[in-house]
Amino acid sequence: MCTGCGQPQEAGDGRCVACGAALPEAPRPANPASEEPFFLLELGGRVVAGGGRRLTYRADATVTPTVVELGRLRAVRFGRRFFLEPLAIVPLVLVLTLLEPSVRPVTTALSALGVLLALLWRQSFVVLEFLDGKQVRWTLGTALIGSARARRIDEACAAALRGLVARGVASEDQRGGLWRRA
Repeated sequence: MCTGCGQPQEAGDGRCVACGAALPEAPRPANPASEEPFFLLELGGRVVAGGGRRLTYRADATVTPTVVELGRLRAVRFGRRFFLEPLAIVPLVLVLTLLEPSVRPVTTALSALGVLLALLWRQSFVVLEFLDGKQVRWTLGTALIGSARARRIDEACAAALRGLVARGVASEDQRGGLWRRA
């Protein structure tokens, strides 16, 4: 609409066809959906979010967030693995048992605890593959199989997959595996 003569105008060069006055800038529809986060995962101090055309990762509250533009990514893979770190106690316990046999009940219990933790907990992660071939792995969190925390991680991964595919990023879910509960 021309502010000078009030004539309705077609999209054009910025001048009124009737009186030649400069037309105001045409309002552009806002696209809030593109800037809204398509997923957000907060676990303790760790935050992973996807919004607009970027992914943001903060390992803890004291670290500056890492921001990755989606245009720089070739592929994104979500995965899950056994939580193997508790198994590190088993060789230590074996050595302790050989040196001091009287602590065998305690070392047996510690070994069993380490194996149990390794079997019942899973660590989730995301691998970003960049166009230049580099790969970065972000840890999403560790959770007991079937727990509320595991469900939150699964829901965030599913939302991230949908959002990344909708934005044209090749994404793959490799989180299946042993004892996965929906």
